[in-house]
Amino acid sequence: MKTRRFTLVELLTVITIIAVLAGLAAGGFLKVSEKARIVQTKARMSALQMAIEQYRSTYSYYPFTLISTVDKRLNSGEYEDLIKCLRAADVDLNPRALPMLSADDDTYVDGWEGSYQVALDLDYDGKVDGAVIYGYYDDDAPYDEDEDDIDRDVIIWSKGKDGLDSAIDNRLNDDDNDDNVNSWDD
Repeated sequence: MKTRRFTLVELLTVITIIAVLAGLAAGGFLKVSEKARIVQTKARMSALQMAIEQYRSTYSYYPFTLISTVDKRLNSGEYEDLIKCLRAADVDLNPRALPMLSADDDTYVDGWEGSYQVALDLDYDGKVDGAVIYGYYDDDAPYDEDEDDIDRDVIIWSKGKDGLDSAIDNRLNDDDNDDNVNSWDD
């Protein structure tokens, strides 16, 4: 009795089919993984926003109000101070030492390990000025108060997967950098 063996064409066909199925599965996994990072980022962003509002409810003003009376976008050092303040680790900014934010790690970062971008309405006019969010303006990106100001007291955003600060890019409708996760896009 003669045993039947697989031909080279049959083996290559099976290997190709397995490779295609593995590629499809990996692509699906990457999409699910990216969606999980976005969900995690939004959840932490919401917790951070609630902690800032809790601070305002407790002290009747936002952190950094004693330093500035105009809308403010926090730089990286101020962001770290904000997190320390909300965790009651900075008694200069949180004199009652009330923890308003908890986390398991030393940092409070988005799903891609980047710091959140935070802007506060420190002039208490019910909106964060677009100039604070988007930075300087030139002829290609003129400032339009009605379009650029955001009607919220606290806005938070993540730079997303690419790590680029694209607030200005979003305003200019730059489709190359649309991975930001914003608190005002609910």
